[in-house]
Amino acid sequence: MRHRYSLMLMGVLCGYLGMAPGIVWASGVVFVAAFWVLIPLAIWIYAFVFALSSLWFAHYGLAALAQLRAQQPPGAVPASYPAGVAPVAPPPSLSSGD
Repeated sequence: MRHRYSLMLMGVLCGYLGMAPGIVWASGVVFVAAFWVLIPLAIWIYAFVFALSSLWFAHYGLAALAQLRAQQPPGAVPASYPAGVAPVAPPPSLSSGD
């Protein structure tokens, strides 16, 4: 809940960025001679906005998770686990030389 407004702002900004290819398509009607250049440009913008927004949300979410984990003492069970259920222990290290 504490990241609600940040995530909403990121979503709105990504939505505005998602409108950029529509502007390119709308200008394609005006610039009929450059239509063959505007089609790949619009497709590239769609792919770029998709990649940018997914990386932005993933980076923000992982940073928030790292911050949340840093606030808890080591070995503490997070409050999101139901009563009586403990998290799964991490697997043993494969670099032990066995």
